[in-house]
Amino acid sequence: MLPTFIFTGIKTLAGGTEAIDPFRSLIEGVIKIAIFIGYLWLTSLMKTMKRLYQYHGAEHKTIFCYEHGEELTVENVRKYKRFHPRCGTSFIFLTLAISILVYTVLPINSELFIVNFGVSQFVGDLLRICCKIIFLPIVVGISYELIRIAGRYDNILTRIISAPGLAIQRLTTKEPEDDRGSNRIYETGSPRKTGGCKVVIRQAVSLIKQRLSDAGTDDAEFDAKQIISEVSGKKLPFEELSDEQYAVCLDMAKRRAKGEPLQYILGSWDFYGRTFSVGEGVLIPRPETEQLCDLAIDHLKKTGGKAVDLCSGSGCIAITVALETGLSVSGIEISDKAYGYFVRNISLNNADSLVEPINADIFDETVISRFEDDSLSAVLSNPPYISSADMKTLRQELRFEPELALFGGEDGLDYYRRILPLWEKKLSLNGLFAVEIGEEQGAAVEEIFRSVSLSPVTIKDYSGHDRIVCAVKQ
Repeated sequence: MLPTFIFTGIKTLAGGTEAIDPFRSLIEGVIKIAIFIGYLWLTSLMKTMKRLYQYHGAEHKTIFCYEHGEELTVENVRKYKRFHPRCGTSFIFLTLAISILVYTVLPINSELFIVNFGVSQFVGDLLRICCKIIFLPIVVGISYELIRIAGRYDNILTRIISAPGLAIQRLTTKEPEDDRGSNRIYETGSPRKTGGCKVVIRQAVSLIKQRLSDAGTDDAEFDAKQIISEVSGKKLPFEELSDEQYAVCLDMAKRRAKGEPLQYILGSWDFYGRTFSVGEGVLIPRPETEQLCDLAIDHLKKTGGKAVDLCSGSGCIAITVALETGLSVSGIEISDKAYGYFVRNISLNNADSLVEPINADIFDETVISRFEDDSLSAVLSNPPYISSADMKTLRQELRFEPELALFGGEDGLDYYRRILPLWEKKLSLNGLFAVEIGEEQGAAVEEIFRSVSLSPVTIKDYSGHDRIVCAVKQ
């Protein structure tokens, strides 16, 4: 506000001339920068601030040391310069400079409001300030992208962008004095290996991300954030991890670097807005399967009735469909390990009254006979469908998941050939039979549906691949 009213005062002193109006944003911007630099200069003269600015300089040195991959020791940190292109001081100056350009281009001036709305000069100035505040996110966004680029690349353009901010840092950073106290200043940014060390979350994410990247992990940053969030209890980036917590994070990162699925390491994963317990011996719930749930939920909300989920695994389909519709769903799972997770997830999601877990073989006649013919409104399944050839080329992390939940026979279609003849008869009139499939299995699975007199439709996933084959019994 102050620069706006200073400009208005200057204009009044100049006799109200409109000749300087085109330069208003420039003049106000220069005033802002002058106030900013003046304030920094005055604070730099204060003895109490000198120590603070030494800490600021040591922080920059520490960041440089870390970015160069060196161990964070006083000796290593000391040799780096105290001026950093991504400093907050540089960001503030760059924001002020960009604001001059943006507000010069945008036709926002007090006279616009005075002439069109008949307000006073004071009110016009206030309205102009409000408009500038509205456009402030654009200014800040541009400034952020520029300083991020300047910190990442070193060329003539980035050096020009960084130069003013680096010059101003001569006021806001000081070289720590060469005395015993300076070591304590350097050490504020240098985590030690012993003695109850604490690491800032943001630094831990960067360190673990680098470990995972070196190991070839696809989305190293995402995995690092998930691991640290789990261990820290979702602390904020500027909060600290204890050395014990950091050790746990490193152990989890080591497991991830060896290819173990992130979901197993965390012990749980979200599916359809709910948390499911997962681990060794159970198939990990995947986003594609949510489409199968959507289809079943829409159908059952119209028809009502009971459903069955074959090859339930973690129970994500049975539990989701039951809770979203309020209807009873039975889930059948043969694996003892997977069944254990199924039961745990029913309790975890408070679905005990709706979901019936059955630890058995879906091809066992005694199990099939528990369901009367023409009694089910939906038969759902995400069975094993990976072929022999594809099993040999599985990604490393998929090899950690149970073969029982993945391998579908020589061509990947064995389960479909067996499920449909046995379970189609359990489906009532207008009942839904829906299965998840491999991305190139649509046509083949449709043929199996037709062999039991069902008229199938293949639904593609969001990537355009075959994902679900379904039919409504007529």
